[in-house]
Amino acid sequence: MPKGFISTIDQHYIPQMYLKGFSESVQKSKEEKFYIWQYNIKKMQQIKVPVPIKSVCYEKNLYELRNNAGDFVARNMIENTFGRLEYETSKVIESIKEKVGKTYCYDCEAVLSEYDKSILIIFMNSLIFRDPVTIENGMKILQKNNPNLDSLDARNFTLMNLLPIGEDTKWNEHTVIRSAINRYNDMAFQIGVSDGDDIITCDRPIIEWLSMAGDSDNRPKAVAFPLTSRMVLYLYPIENVSERGKNCIFHMDEQRIRDMQHNIAVYSRDYVFSKTKFSEEQVGMIENIKNQVE
Repeated sequence: MPKGFISTIDQHYIPQMYLKGFSESVQKSKEEKFYIWQYNIKKMQQIKVPVPIKSVCYEKNLYELRNNAGDFVARNMIENTFGRLEYETSKVIESIKEKVGKTYCYDCEAVLSEYDKSILIIFMNSLIFRDPVTIENGMKILQKNNPNLDSLDARNFTLMNLLPIGEDTKWNEHTVIRSAINRYNDMAFQIGVSDGDDIITCDRPIIEWLSMAGDSDNRPKAVAFPLTSRMVLYLYPIENVSERGKNCIFHMDEQRIRDMQHNIAVYSRDYVFSKTKFSEEQVGMIENIKNQVE
């Protein structure tokens, strides 16, 4: 380990970079900190004050490989890979925010570049596969098919094959996440924009409407992903939209905003997040949905 290296221990499966888009910044002791409103699904209650984004959606050493002695191997390798992806994603989101602020961009037929689209697709898939439950399920499947594999090796193998790691292109082409990315090929990209901070998110923010069984390319019928408290990314099979709808920005009406809030509540596992305090209507909506699921 290089001299002066400071390892990251608290590793976020929902990145702080992403949660900043749903938070308020506060200047404290020359440091900018970010706070977000949180609704706890298990307790069915809204936290009374906004919480620091660094305190949510993380586990200690979540992405670390270990040897048989329990020591770390290639410390923070996966975490640093995610950091590079998050940096590129943040630049894309900032670029979209700039375009959303320009009226003429709503008439453009190609809002996102091919690079923008590829970064967003990789980032979305990374959120699915870096989730602790996904990792745990991967381990269970691996051990079921390989009964003699111990938990340590199963975890290392799962991490190596689920997540985008290192710079070895040949290796990365064969990881599960690289294969999954292909499901979003040939999709139209649409950016929905709200006039207020109405868009909420959660600890499982990728919403998919699945295709019919037997669909040869396994593409979803639609995908929705909240980008910030005012923007949502929608994906649709490109053959199902007009030429104008293949790469565009549009204003979201109240019904679409409510639908988005509803679907986020459905997909959430432990937490729902908002830039503003949840209204009584939103709290009631979340509780009704989760009570129905139970």
